[in-house]
Amino acid sequence: MDRTAFPDTRALPRPLNYALPALLAVGALTASAWLAFPHPFTPTPVPVTWQVLVVLVLGLATPPWLALSSVGAYLALGLTGAPVFAWGANGWIAFAGPSGGYLVGFLAAAGVMGFLKQRLGVGLPALIANGLAGITVIYLFGYVWLWAWLGNAGTAFSAGVLPFVAPDLLKLAGAVSVAHLRYCLKIPLQDA
Repeated sequence: MDRTAFPDTRALPRPLNYALPALLAVGALTASAWLAFPHPFTPTPVPVTWQVLVVLVLGLATPPWLALSSVGAYLALGLTGAPVFAWGANGWIAFAGPSGGYLVGFLAAAGVMGFLKQRLGVGLPALIANGLAGITVIYLFGYVWLWAWLGNAGTAFSAGVLPFVAPDLLKLAGAVSVAHLRYCLKIPLQDA
């Protein structure tokens, strides 16, 4: 593969090396949240969104600094009042609702996946294991918060975890494919 097919990101002015990818990632997180809909098969207070896919792609295919800063900036933007969460929600009320744990879980998952990527590498089995760890972290935060919100552990599990396993495994397959392609093609990102 001809490496000249991809521009050298180090040639960009320094602020653009960091700000532009983060802005694009925040935009992707916002768009993925706006594509929310109620679960078609299970009544649940948690909407179906594409955010897990974007968080997994960020965690698996981008440098850890980009994944963490992008998810952190996205959450901060929502907390300041920008309508970036599912169905245009924003502010503390979004964190106090049934999806609050999942939002915090996105940040924790980005951190865990960045840590694991540095330890496990970026081979296909490592990417799969890392993505499964990311989903587990999101579920853990979401489940615990939903349990506190609903007051019932069983209901929280049946409404906040089980209905999302199959779709999230499909999202994991997509994220692993994107990350594996990035590493196979050696597409440069500002990894430092």
